[in-house]
Amino acid sequence: MNECGECGRILTTADHDHHQVPITVYGDHAHVDEGIADLITACWAMGIRTKQSCEGDPDTGKASISFELGAAEMFVGAATTEELDDPAVYGRSSW
Repeated sequence: MNECGECGRILTTADHDHHQVPITVYGDHAHVDEGIADLITACWAMGIRTKQSCEGDPDTGKASISFELGAAEMFVGAATTEELDDPAVYGRSSW
């Protein structure tokens, strides 16, 4: 069966497009798409809280992450060496 060893819930439900794996960081536990699990684990370990993620939209192939309030700026800061007030980095509407 496809159950999580930590919480007992089903990892990948029939209506989900990607295989999910459990992650636990500092006591917080979730099931996330396998292809993005390392990134989400790293975000959580740095205190960058996420709400939802997908390893790739079936139509576009683009991954996505939704962040808790204020965490997107922390992610950009961790992922770039550019200044956060630089419109070329921070002002993108495609995030």
